[in-house]
Amino acid sequence: MYKSILVPIDTSNETLIKHVIPHIESLSKINDPHIHFLVVIPSYTMFIGFAYGIEQEKFMDDNQRLEQAKLNLKNEVSKFNLPEDRLHFHAVVGMPRDGILNIAERIQADLIVVSSRAPNITTKYLLGSTAASVVRYAKTSVLVVR
Repeated sequence: MYKSILVPIDTSNETLIKHVIPHIESLSKINDPHIHFLVVIPSYTMFIGFAYGIEQEKFMDDNQRLEQAKLNLKNEVSKFNLPEDRLHFHAVVGMPRDGILNIAERIQADLIVVSSRAPNITTKYLLGSTAASVVRYAKTSVLVVR
């Protein structure tokens, strides 16, 4: 059914990773799809610290940050039972929704699997902002995992 699945991962949130991986393990056994894991990291201009004069030289450049993010992503994914020959890893800089939708289009994803935080009293009927944006603007099916 699915040939290309995109799985955006927030490597800083292990709980969300643990929620989404069992679904990916199950999906990986159906039709042997290519599974594309994605991490989107914010650009430095998104950090409020620049408003307070933090020097950019103190930070890694975007290429170093992307390589580190991709390494962290691979380390997280390696903990699970997935077919290594069908895995692909991507890292981009920018807004999460835009990064997810751009990569989905580039790889011609049949499905995007996003995790969303479990609702609490204040967000009982809402998705997280990234998940909601992906659902709203994606050109393909989206599975939201809680």
